[in-house]
Formats: sequence, structure tokens, C-alpha cells
Amino acid sequence: MIGYICARSLSHFGLWNNFSPSAIAKLCTKPIVRPHPKISEQTEPESAWTIPLPVRIPEFTDNNNRNDELEDANNQKLGGKGRGKRMKKKVKELLKGFFFNGNLNQKDKMSAKDMYNELMTFVESGELEAEDVPKIAMIQNWISAYARTFKEQATENMVNNIL
Repeated sequence: MIGYICARSLSHFGLWNNFSPSAIAKLCTKPIVRPHPKISEQTEPESAWTIPLPVRIPEFTDNNNRNDELEDANNQKLGGKGRGKRMKKKVKELLKGFFFNGNLNQKDKMSAKDMYNELMTFVESGELEAEDVPKIAMIQNWISAYARTFKEQATENMVNNIL
């Protein structure tokens, strides 16, 4: 098949299509012209290239000062993950119950503020201590993280059931 062009719509996928020169000519509105590039020969420079050196020589600092700065940076304490107040297991279990209840019935879905108010009723009844109840922002973060892990687990379970 001289003059034909073989192509696929996606590389390494699908069947080859043969395009004839007449089919390609119908697709093109402008005439197809074979390019004739102009090639120039390599030239040699007449003079050597000289690169000027900087007049100013950089000053070298005392290494002891640099080591002191590094030691100060090593001793610096930064707020890392897990340094804050942790939730008690009982509080987590209650929050999971609120979360699952909202998953079963959409009308029973609770916001972080609703969960906080519900936990405060447990404090009033004496089942929880007031200092064990997390802030609303912490509950909101817990909801986001737990929803993400819950969806991942549900997806894995669904994939395992299909296979």
C-alpha cells in the first residue's frame, strides 16, 4: 500500500485505519506542499570567547556562626500533628452513632453544632464530663475525616463483593 497512511485514533488501542492520498486530499483545503528546509553549514568563530570573571570575591563567613544558626533551628519547636487534646473513646463512639444515624435516615442527619448539643445533654445527665466534650470545630474536622474513611471502606467492600 504505497502512499497510504496508517493511523489509530488512540495510540496502542483500536484498529489501524488506512488513509489514501485521495481521502487526505479531500480533507485538506490548502494544497499539500513538501517542505524544503534551508540548511546552513557549521561555522567557526573568528575570535575566542572570553568570559569576564567577577571583580568582587565573595566573602566567606565564619562557619561557627552558621552552626549556631543550625542548632537554633534544630531546637525550635513547631506545632505538629497530634499535639492537641484527644477525644475520649466514649465520645468517639457517640459521634459514630450520630453519624451512622444520619446515614440511615437523611432527615436525622446532624451538623457539628447538633452533635455538640447532643453531647452536652450527655454532660447534663452525668454520662460525660464537660472537659471531655470537644469544640465544634474539632467535631467538624472529625466528621470530615470519618466520612472520608467511611467512603473509602464502603468502596473497598463494594469492590471486594463484586470480585
